[in-house]
Amino acid sequence: MEIVTYRNHNPNAIWEGNPEEIINNAFFGINLVLKFIDEIDQKIREDYVIALRKNLQEDIKDYQFNSKVFDIESMRTDLTILNDYSDIQELIIQLVCKHMKTPKDYQPGQGNFEISDMDHSKAFLLWRYYRAKSFVDTLGREEGIAFWKKIAIKLADFSLEESEERAPIPEIADGWEKYGRENNKTKSMDFTVVRFDENRVLVKFDWCSVQKSLEYLNDPELSYLCYCYTGDVADERTAKIRRRRRSQTLHLGEFCDEFFWNNEVYPDAKQPQLEFMRKLGKKDPKKIIEEYQGKV
Repeated sequence: MEIVTYRNHNPNAIWEGNPEEIINNAFFGINLVLKFIDEIDQKIREDYVIALRKNLQEDIKDYQFNSKVFDIESMRTDLTILNDYSDIQELIIQLVCKHMKTPKDYQPGQGNFEISDMDHSKAFLLWRYYRAKSFVDTLGREEGIAFWKKIAIKLADFSLEESEERAPIPEIADGWEKYGRENNKTKSMDFTVVRFDENRVLVKFDWCSVQKSLEYLNDPELSYLCYCYTGDVADERTAKIRRRRRSQTLHLGEFCDEFFWNNEVYPDAKQPQLEFMRKLGKKDPKKIIEEYQGKV
């Protein structure tokens, strides 16, 4: 067993990015949800769009970016339903540009610009949050969440159909360790990587901008459901060799854990014990290894 912790929580962490990528993702993701609404219950689509429009407008307030600088027509390609709602497209652009603090003189093609990691996370996640919240506003909390979970299953299945078999387990550990070494000044994250062997790896997060960037909304349940939940559904439904499972997330728990394993070597491997995970990042790794070697 090997354990290494990276304490990279930096309130001044800087990200380099641009709004076009997030806008394109938002267009595609909201169009996909509208498509799935029609497949489940087309009668709610217009009420849902009204709620989504209201949520976006309330967030944007009086912010205004010159959206004409973007080649919107190229962004609209293959949007089978969202192209019927050009005002929603405009609101998405404004939302993303606002939270990325896009410079007023920004022009597409200029490349990335520097923004805070937290601002980037908000721009990356808020459209997803409002996409889920609008079901609650349309149907009420209980029924809205139940409907969103049906949508999440369709999103998960779509992602699984589009994805290939992922990297082997050792590459997961290598990637996170490289990330921890090279991003200590540019990302806000505290996490621990545990290599149990070549076919089992755990990553435990004690601080993450994904959770923190939405914390101000005071709705941890929806913050979890809008993003992390879809990944959890995909994990449960996958038939791929490399598996992942979480026992909790920072939205609703004391930490977030991602356990990866090779299902051919360890069929339906057991999640590491909570008491073991609670000690990671807090106690001497050598002592943890001595205590748990061969027991986890």
